[in-house]
Amino acid sequence: MELQTNILNLYNEYLRSMKYEFQIYISNQKINIQNYILNLDSVSKQNPKTEAKEYIKAIKQELEKEKIYVTKYYIIIALDRTENEDIMQVDTMINKLNNIGCKARRIKVKKELCKILYEGINKEVVS
Repeated sequence: MELQTNILNLYNEYLRSMKYEFQIYISNQKINIQNYILNLDSVSKQNPKTEAKEYIKAIKQELEKEKIYVTKYYIIIALDRTENEDIMQVDTMINKLNNIGCKARRIKVKKELCKILYEGINKEVVS
């Protein structure tokens, strides 16, 4: 809970300090644990005494009920490449978020941003 509070406080600090326009994009994608299930299935075949088959069945039933999703948050900022102070501010916040355990990075390539938006719109399953 403390980590979550730290993350929220950093985001709050960052959003309040921004001097430029931004948008927040949230992407929810249903989780896919098929590879995990296949791995468990192969383990259960190698060692039939394990309770893996019952566990696999229970996991599948739980996922059907709960519909577990991976949620990703993006802060989209359009900066002029000549605004070094603003770019440094973004990089500083990215470093702070990474230091507390978030996976934050700056996307510089338009193609990569388009891929993120495409996946969010098309709701592809995440593994």
